[in-house]
Amino acid sequence: MQKRILSAVPLSSPSFFIAILFLLVGSIGRVQAQIPANDECANAITLTSHNPLSGIAGTTVGASQSMSAITCATFTGTADDDVWFKFVAVVTKHNITVIGDPQSGLDAVVDVRSGACNGANIACANTFSIAGAHTLTVSGLTIGNTYYIRIYSFGNMPSNRGLFGIGVTHTNDDCAGAISLTSTTPDSYSPIEGTTVGATQSLPAITCGTATGTADDDV
Repeated sequence: MQKRILSAVPLSSPSFFIAILFLLVGSIGRVQAQIPANDECANAITLTSHNPLSGIAGTTVGASQSMSAITCATFTGTADDDVWFKFVAVVTKHNITVIGDPQSGLDAVVDVRSGACNGANIACANTFSIAGAHTLTVSGLTIGNTYYIRIYSFGNMPSNRGLFGIGVTHTNDDCAGAISLTSTTPDSYSPIEGTTVGATQSLPAITCGTATGTADDDV
């Protein structure tokens, strides 16, 4: 019998795909699929925004349709295997990362909704390729509000369903989302990754020495 895959697994771990595959007894093709616990929105799995990226494993195998597919970037897939997640915004901009299992044919569609299962669609992505890691940035959020994430495969064949990992991070584009750094000794120095790509200006640039730059991408 297939086990549910709800354990937290670091998405950045090299053993991520091995971990989710070993949580299954046999391969998907040879095992009777169990209905995922989050097949319906009422049972959406809670994700906690976390820096650095970490999250949980999920699957669309055995899932059924909850509502119609959305049209995203002029394309409309088939939502016959949608599953649900939710998170509470801690800043006004969050990143949702989906990592597909390269052993499956899952081409994930991501549907982000505000406040309720049938709330307004506020962001989407269906250009994700099969497998690989892809990030969708959702901005204009209200801190403390709940947002729902629906995942389903673009295709309608059983072979299109599959395993994936999902996690939510909060950006440090604004000071309210500043990422904490821990002071360490040189021997235990462990840097974190950062980027200014996609960032916007929070404050005017300062003059340092005699030069003044452009702070249009501060983090």
